[in-house]
Amino acid sequence: MELLNIAKFGGKYELDVAGTTLELTQEDVSRLRAGSALPDGSPLSKALTAVGDKPLVIYTNILMQKDGPYLDDIQAVAFAIQKSYPSVMVIRDPISDATAQRVTQLAGLNLIGPTDTVALIAPDSFGVTDYKIIQNIAGKLRTAGVKVVNVGDNSGIHWEEKGGKLLIVITGHIDEKLARFVRVLGESGVFKDNYVLFNSCNAPLNTELATEIATKYGAVGAFTYEGKISDVSLERAMVDFSDGLSNGKPVRFRDVLLDNLRKNGLNGVWTVCRSASATDGSDGLSRY
Repeated sequence: MELLNIAKFGGKYELDVAGTTLELTQEDVSRLRAGSALPDGSPLSKALTAVGDKPLVIYTNILMQKDGPYLDDIQAVAFAIQKSYPSVMVIRDPISDATAQRVTQLAGLNLIGPTDTVALIAPDSFGVTDYKIIQNIAGKLRTAGVKVVNVGDNSGIHWEEKGGKLLIVITGHIDEKLARFVRVLGESGVFKDNYVLFNSCNAPLNTELATEIATKYGAVGAFTYEGKISDVSLERAMVDFSDGLSNGKPVRFRDVLLDNLRKNGLNGVWTVCRSASATDGSDGLSRY
């Protein structure tokens, strides 16, 4: 992996990556957020060329510990790099002794087929606003081989899948009802050692839940989106994603996911982090 530090000073951003310190202007960031890479000869493009196929891990500096405009600006740069340099895998992490292992797991993940993917439907008792996205495409997903699972009812969560490789897809409007559902899933062991595609709009609660999924509840990582996402785009992306896994040949998961999200106007990055409680006694929930 290659570490990336992002800091903002006034109207400019300073990045440390691949042994290089470079600056980005607001105009540079605007171009990146529009999905256009900087010229090949620019310091950023040269640095990312040097990174090559290695995952790019953005670690938490002291100024990124609290929610607010500064954090929002830094996250915008992370999403912009992923959008404009699609061959780079962008991951957020505070860095711990578990980072290298989890990044390696994510970067090397090959899914043999769609049966490695489970799309969850929340029980009505949780009141999650999911726009029936998974329900609407359940037939197509099942035809492609994806498992569509109603994970519970009023009697509780029912989970029988074994962890270690599954991509767990959770969909819903980001609010306290979704948060409660996610936390009950976590307490039931659904996320342990699995990969989680968190289909919800970006917001402080989204970041908090993604961090909990990958810390308190033991997931390898959680994928979250930039900004608001539409139900139509998400439906199409999920169908395209399952189709991309259904040819029976091993595929590199990171590529088929990002390719199909990009095709449908979506963008996102992975969150991989570990509870700091192992070393400092805190609750370990870092803020990006």
